Amino acid sequence: MYELAPYSHISSIWRAVSPGYDDPFRFWPGVVWLGRPVPIPPVSLEELKADPVWSHKGLVKANMQGVSGRGCSREEYAALLDILQQKGFDITTLPALPELAGSPGIPLTCERDVERYLLEPFLRQLGLTEKDWLRQMPLRMGRGVRYYPDYVIHAETERGNEGGAFVCEAKFRIASERQRREAFEQARSYARRLECRGLLLASCEGIWLSFDRDNYEFEKMEFLDWQALTEPDVLHQVRLQVDAVIKQKRGR
Repeated sequence: MYELAPYSHISSIWRAVSPGYDDPFRFWPGVVWLGRPVPIPPVSLEELKADPVWSHKGLVKANMQGVSGRGCSREEYAALLDILQQKGFDITTLPALPELAGSPGIPLTCERDVERYLLEPFLRQLGLTEKDWLRQMPLRMGRGVRYYPDYVIHAETERGNEGGAFVCEAKFRIASERQRREAFEQARSYARRLECRGLLLASCEGIWLSFDRDNYEFEKMEFLDWQALTEPDVLHQVRLQVDAVIKQKRGR
């Protein structure tokens, strides 16, 4: 809970105690009930600006103006806990985020595990099969240097005319903004080289989606964790987005 007045600081951590719902009899119809507040040592706006994670958040750069319920990433929450721990606060009294989702009974230890047990099953859930993707597609870029995108959906392999509808890059962990930006820039270079309509990053944390309609802007990436993707409605929306760009690429 961030307070604008009389002090500009985060003063407490609350829990959502009800699912979100729409109340048509309220001026602002979107409603979620909060409770179980835990007071914390104040974390000021200056401290957030000095933190290597929070300082990159657009809301912090805007001096928290217009704040009215904004999303907080796993990375940002972990950074907030680090700040509180440095202040000597017992962070075990605060809510802990759920463990990263994975395949039941299968420990994920490397990038290939993410591909086999998370990314490939997810692609099948989108209605794709092994015939629809090419793994480790040879691709020449720059001065003839060969690169290998992890997965290209509907790949066109004619030398000099390589192309594809979608690029997927897998990493074992993407736990920081620096890792996310590096993985994104790598995937974006492949997507532009292959004139793809979209790209997807996958890791133990979840997936990130970016599309050429947004000019592959880093700030417009959409993130979904694996738990969210178990929801049929969420998965359906992702499938609609991916199907649309694939059809655009194939001229249907």
